[in-house]
Amino acid sequence: MHTAICVASNNVFIAPLANLFRQYFQMSFSVSSSNFHHQHCLQEHRDVFEAIRERDREKAAETVRILL
Repeated sequence: MHTAICVASNNVFIAPLANLFRQYFQMSFSVSSSNFHHQHCLQEHRDVFEAIRERDREKAAETVRILL
């Protein structure tokens, strides 16, 4: 999903790095798989997903900022 979002963003700087990010996220998730971490960021990921699904560019940008 992260790769698809990077590519769909049409960001000429981020899209080429999608594969690198994918590898990072896979590694990161295996290291930080504590229940607290997942509960903390799960809603933030849902918010990003909903903003993208609603095609609300400004809301998506803001929810990504919060997540990061």
